Amino acid sequence: MKTVYENVLNSIYESSPSAWFDKCHKHRIVPGYEGGEYVESNVVFLTQREHSLVHWLRWKLFGDTRDKRAYKMIGKGPSGLSHQDRVDHGKLCAEMGIGIHSPDFDNSIAAKRGMDTQRADYIENGTKNFYYWSTPEGRKERAIMGGKASVKVNQAFKDNMGSFKDKEHARNAGAKSAKKPVHKDGVIRKFHTDDEREKFLSENPGWSRGTGFSPTKGKKMGPSPKRRKVTDGVHVYDSLAEAALTLSRSTGTIWHWCKSDKHPEWRYCDE
Repeated sequence: MKTVYENVLNSIYESSPSAWFDKCHKHRIVPGYEGGEYVESNVVFLTQREHSLVHWLRWKLFGDTRDKRAYKMIGKGPSGLSHQDRVDHGKLCAEMGIGIHSPDFDNSIAAKRGMDTQRADYIENGTKNFYYWSTPEGRKERAIMGGKASVKVNQAFKDNMGSFKDKEHARNAGAKSAKKPVHKDGVIRKFHTDDEREKFLSENPGWSRGTGFSPTKGKKMGPSPKRRKVTDGVHVYDSLAEAALTLSRSTGTIWHWCKSDKHPEWRYCDE
Protein backbone atom coordinates (compact mmCIF):
# COMPACT_ATOMS: atom_id res chain seq x y z
CA MET A 1 0.00 0.00 0.00
CA LYS A 2 2.87 2.40 0.75
CA THR A 3 4.16 1.86 -2.76
CA VAL A 4 0.81 3.05 -4.12
CA TYR A 5 0.93 6.12 -1.87
CA GLU A 6 4.48 6.89 -3.03
CA ASN A 7 3.52 6.54 -6.71
CA VAL A 8 0.55 8.88 -6.29
CA LEU A 9 2.63 11.41 -4.37
CA ASN A 10 5.42 11.38 -6.97
CA SER A 11 2.94 11.69 -9.86
CA ILE A 12 1.46 14.83 -8.23
CA TYR A 13 4.93 16.35 -7.82
CA GLU A 14 5.98 15.49 -11.39
CA SER A 15 2.79 16.84 -12.98
CA SER A 16 2.66 20.08 -10.97
CA PRO A 17 3.40 23.40 -12.79
CA SER A 18 6.79 24.99 -12.18
CA ALA A 19 5.37 28.52 -11.97
CA TRP A 20 2.79 30.36 -9.94
CA PHE A 21 -0.82 30.22 -11.13
CA ASP A 22 -4.09 31.70 -9.87
CA LYS A 23 -5.20 30.48 -6.43
CA CYS A 24 -2.40 27.95 -6.21
CA HIS A 25 -0.75 26.72 -3.02
CA LYS A 26 3.04 26.77 -2.60
CA HIS A 27 4.16 23.47 -1.11
CA ARG A 28 7.58 22.48 0.21
CA ILE A 29 8.58 18.96 -0.84
CA VAL A 30 10.76 18.68 2.27
CA PRO A 31 8.45 20.18 4.89
CA GLY A 32 9.37 23.06 7.15
CA TYR A 33 9.37 20.92 10.28
CA GLU A 34 12.21 18.91 8.68
CA GLY A 35 14.19 22.02 7.74
CA GLY A 36 12.83 22.46 4.21
CA GLU A 37 12.95 25.99 2.81
CA TYR A 38 11.03 27.92 0.17
CA VAL A 39 13.68 27.55 -2.54
CA GLU A 40 13.05 26.72 -6.19
CA SER A 41 14.37 23.18 -5.92
CA ASN A 42 12.11 22.42 -2.93
CA VAL A 43 8.86 24.09 -4.05
CA VAL A 44 5.94 22.85 -6.17
CA PHE A 45 2.75 24.73 -7.02
CA LEU A 46 -0.40 22.76 -6.30
CA THR A 47 -4.13 23.23 -6.37
CA GLN A 48 -5.85 23.29 -3.02
CA ARG A 49 -7.15 19.77 -3.61
CA GLU A 50 -3.69 18.45 -4.56
CA HIS A 51 -2.11 20.18 -1.56
CA SER A 52 -4.59 18.55 0.82
CA LEU A 53 -4.05 15.14 -0.78
CA VAL A 54 -0.25 15.47 -0.60
CA HIS A 55 -0.29 16.01 3.16
CA TRP A 56 -2.77 13.15 3.59
CA LEU A 57 -0.46 10.84 1.59
CA ARG A 58 2.59 11.96 3.61
CA TRP A 59 0.68 11.26 6.82
CA LYS A 60 -0.17 7.77 5.57
CA LEU A 61 3.40 7.14 4.45
CA PHE A 62 5.37 8.53 7.40
CA GLY A 63 2.78 8.69 10.18
CA ASP A 64 3.69 12.24 11.22
CA THR A 65 0.71 13.92 12.89
CA ARG A 66 1.92 17.31 11.63
CA ASP A 67 1.02 16.23 8.11
CA LYS A 68 -2.36 15.11 9.39
CA ARG A 69 -2.85 18.51 11.02
CA ALA A 70 -1.81 20.29 7.79
CA TYR A 71 -4.23 18.14 5.79
CA LYS A 72 -7.09 19.09 8.12
CA MET A 73 -6.13 22.79 8.22
CA ILE A 74 -6.12 22.98 4.44
CA GLY A 75 -9.53 21.38 4.39
CA LYS A 76 -11.14 23.87 6.82
CA GLY A 77 -12.19 27.49 6.87
CA PRO A 78 -12.92 29.89 3.96
CA SER A 79 -9.76 28.77 2.15
CA GLY A 80 -10.41 25.08 2.84
CA LEU A 81 -11.90 22.32 0.70
CA SER A 82 -15.42 22.86 -0.58
CA HIS A 83 -17.98 20.10 -0.55
CA GLN A 84 -17.32 19.42 -4.23
CA ASP A 85 -13.56 19.31 -3.56
CA ARG A 86 -14.17 16.62 -0.97
CA VAL A 87 -16.39 14.68 -3.37
CA ASP A 88 -13.69 14.86 -6.07
CA HIS A 89 -11.07 13.86 -3.52
CA GLY A 90 -13.11 10.78 -2.59
CA LYS A 91 -13.62 9.84 -6.24
CA LEU A 92 -9.88 10.13 -6.87
CA CYS A 93 -9.14 7.82 -3.95
CA ALA A 94 -11.76 5.37 -5.26
CA GLU A 95 -10.23 5.39 -8.75
CA MET A 96 -6.74 4.77 -7.38
CA GLY A 97 -7.91 2.19 -4.84
CA ILE A 98 -6.33 3.90 -1.85
CA GLY A 99 -7.52 4.61 1.69
CA ILE A 100 -10.87 3.04 2.55
CA HIS A 101 -11.22 2.00 -1.10
CA SER A 102 -8.22 -0.28 -0.89
CA PRO A 103 -8.91 -4.04 -1.14
CA ASP A 104 -6.66 -4.45 1.90
CA PHE A 105 -8.65 -1.99 4.01
CA ASP A 106 -9.86 -3.61 7.24
CA ASN A 107 -12.94 -1.83 8.57
CA SER A 108 -12.63 -3.49 12.00
CA ILE A 109 -9.14 -2.01 12.45
CA ALA A 110 -10.41 1.44 11.48
CA ALA A 111 -13.34 1.08 13.88
CA LYS A 112 -11.01 0.06 16.71
CA ARG A 113 -8.71 2.99 15.90
CA GLY A 114 -11.68 5.34 16.00
CA MET A 115 -12.84 3.95 19.34
CA ASP A 116 -9.32 4.26 20.76
CA THR A 117 -9.27 7.91 19.66
CA GLN A 118 -12.62 8.58 21.31
CA ARG A 119 -11.53 6.79 24.48
CA ALA A 120 -8.40 8.96 24.69
CA ASP A 121 -10.46 12.10 24.04
CA TYR A 122 -12.88 11.16 26.82
CA ILE A 123 -10.09 10.36 29.31
CA GLU A 124 -8.07 13.50 28.53
CA ASN A 125 -10.83 16.06 27.93
CA GLY A 126 -13.97 14.52 29.41
CA THR A 127 -15.75 14.75 26.05
CA LYS A 128 -19.12 13.02 26.09
CA ASN A 129 -18.62 11.24 22.79
CA PHE A 130 -19.82 7.87 21.48
CA TYR A 131 -17.34 6.02 23.70
CA TYR A 132 -18.64 7.80 26.82
CA TRP A 133 -22.27 6.93 26.05
CA SER A 134 -21.29 3.25 25.73
CA THR A 135 -19.72 3.13 29.22
CA PRO A 136 -21.76 2.13 32.32
CA GLU A 137 -21.64 5.75 33.51
CA GLY A 138 -22.86 7.01 30.13
CA ARG A 139 -25.64 4.42 29.93
CA LYS A 140 -26.77 5.39 33.42
CA GLU A 141 -26.89 9.07 32.42
CA ARG A 142 -28.85 8.18 29.28
CA ALA A 143 -31.36 6.25 31.41
CA ILE A 144 -31.78 9.23 33.73
CA MET A 145 -32.26 11.56 30.76
CA GLY A 146 -34.83 9.17 29.30
CA GLY A 147 -36.69 8.99 32.61
CA LYS A 148 -36.85 12.78 32.92
CA ALA A 149 -38.09 13.07 29.34
CA SER A 150 -40.73 10.42 30.05
CA VAL A 151 -41.97 12.34 33.10
CA LYS A 152 -42.32 15.49 31.00
CA VAL A 153 -44.25 13.63 28.29
CA ASN A 154 -46.56 11.99 30.82
CA GLN A 155 -47.20 15.31 32.56
CA ALA A 156 -47.97 16.95 29.22
CA PHE A 157 -50.43 14.15 28.49
CA LYS A 158 -52.14 14.58 31.86
CA ASP A 159 -52.34 18.34 31.43
CA ASN A 160 -53.99 18.00 28.04
CA MET A 161 -55.94 14.73 28.22
CA GLY A 162 -56.48 14.02 31.91
CA SER A 163 -55.12 11.23 34.08
CA PHE A 164 -55.97 7.57 33.60
CA LYS A 165 -56.83 7.58 37.31
CA ASP A 166 -59.36 10.37 36.85
CA LYS A 167 -62.57 8.39 37.42
CA GLU A 168 -64.80 11.33 36.57
CA HIS A 169 -63.02 11.69 33.25
CA ALA A 170 -63.45 7.96 32.63
CA ARG A 171 -67.16 8.05 33.52
CA ASN A 172 -67.79 10.98 31.19
CA ALA A 173 -65.93 9.23 28.40
CA GLY A 174 -67.92 6.06 29.02
CA ALA A 175 -71.19 7.97 28.94
CA LYS A 176 -70.28 9.37 25.55
CA SER A 177 -69.34 5.95 24.18
CA ALA A 178 -72.05 4.12 22.25
CA LYS A 179 -72.35 0.61 23.75
CA LYS A 180 -75.86 -0.51 22.70
CA PRO A 181 -75.34 -2.39 19.42
CA VAL A 182 -77.83 -3.75 16.88
CA HIS A 183 -77.02 -5.76 13.77
CA LYS A 184 -78.43 -6.82 10.42
CA ASP A 185 -76.68 -8.85 7.71
CA GLY A 186 -73.24 -8.14 9.18
CA VAL A 187 -73.87 -4.40 9.58
CA ILE A 188 -73.61 -3.01 13.13
CA ARG A 189 -74.93 0.22 14.60
CA LYS A 190 -74.54 1.45 18.18
CA PHE A 191 -76.66 3.67 20.41
CA HIS A 192 -75.92 5.49 23.66
CA THR A 193 -79.02 4.38 25.58
CA ASP A 194 -81.48 1.48 25.67
CA ASP A 195 -84.31 3.88 24.80
CA GLU A 196 -82.57 4.98 21.61
CA ARG A 197 -81.93 1.36 20.63
CA GLU A 198 -85.49 0.20 21.37
CA LYS A 199 -86.93 3.07 19.37
CA PHE A 200 -84.74 2.13 16.41
CA LEU A 201 -85.70 -1.55 16.66
CA SER A 202 -89.42 -0.71 16.77
CA GLU A 203 -89.06 1.32 13.59
CA ASN A 204 -86.78 -1.21 11.84
CA PRO A 205 -88.06 -4.76 12.45
CA GLY A 206 -85.27 -6.39 10.43
CA TRP A 207 -82.63 -5.46 12.99
CA SER A 208 -81.65 -7.45 16.13
CA ARG A 209 -79.92 -6.63 19.41
CA GLY A 210 -76.20 -7.32 19.80
CA THR A 211 -73.38 -7.52 17.28
CA GLY A 212 -74.28 -10.90 15.84
CA PHE A 213 -70.87 -12.31 16.71
CA SER A 214 -70.26 -15.03 19.29
CA PRO A 215 -66.78 -14.90 20.85
CA THR A 216 -67.08 -18.56 21.90
CA LYS A 217 -68.40 -19.93 18.62
CA GLY A 218 -66.25 -22.83 17.42
CA LYS A 219 -64.12 -22.79 20.57
CA LYS A 220 -63.68 -25.70 22.92
CA MET A 221 -65.17 -24.63 26.20
CA GLY A 222 -64.58 -26.11 29.62
CA PRO A 223 -63.55 -25.28 33.15
CA SER A 224 -60.42 -23.23 33.66
CA PRO A 225 -57.35 -25.37 34.47
CA LYS A 226 -57.03 -23.46 37.74
CA ARG A 227 -60.45 -24.77 38.79
CA ARG A 228 -59.86 -28.42 37.90
CA LYS A 229 -59.10 -30.88 40.67
CA VAL A 230 -55.52 -32.13 40.86
CA THR A 231 -53.86 -34.90 42.84
CA ASP A 232 -50.35 -35.81 43.88
CA GLY A 233 -51.31 -39.47 44.17
CA VAL A 234 -52.13 -39.08 47.87
CA HIS A 235 -54.19 -35.93 48.31
CA VAL A 236 -56.85 -34.41 46.07
CA TYR A 237 -56.99 -30.64 45.73
CA ASP A 238 -60.01 -28.77 44.41
CA SER A 239 -57.83 -26.52 42.21
CA LEU A 240 -54.29 -25.59 41.29
CA ALA A 241 -54.61 -22.59 43.61
CA GLU A 242 -55.49 -24.80 46.60
CA ALA A 243 -52.57 -27.13 45.90
CA ALA A 244 -50.23 -24.18 45.51
CA LEU A 245 -51.43 -22.60 48.76
CA THR A 246 -51.13 -25.88 50.68
CA LEU A 247 -47.62 -26.65 49.42
CA SER A 248 -46.37 -23.03 49.37
CA ARG A 249 -45.75 -23.23 45.65
CA SER A 250 -46.93 -21.17 42.69
CA THR A 251 -49.85 -22.28 40.56
CA GLY A 252 -47.43 -22.33 37.62
CA THR A 253 -45.26 -24.89 39.39
CA ILE A 254 -48.24 -27.16 40.13
CA TRP A 255 -49.42 -26.83 36.54
CA HIS A 256 -45.93 -27.78 35.31
CA TRP A 257 -45.86 -30.84 37.56
CA CYS A 258 -49.20 -31.99 36.17
CA LYS A 259 -47.85 -31.77 32.62
CA SER A 260 -44.29 -33.01 33.26
CA ASP A 261 -43.13 -36.61 32.86
CA LYS A 262 -40.71 -36.01 35.74
CA HIS A 263 -43.62 -35.86 38.20
CA PRO A 264 -45.90 -38.77 37.18
CA GLU A 265 -47.68 -38.69 40.54
CA TRP A 266 -49.16 -35.31 39.71
CA ARG A 267 -52.14 -35.18 37.35
CA TYR A 268 -55.57 -33.72 36.82
CA CYS A 269 -58.27 -35.89 38.38
CA ASP A 270 -60.37 -35.93 35.20
CA GLU A 271 -57.54 -37.32 33.05
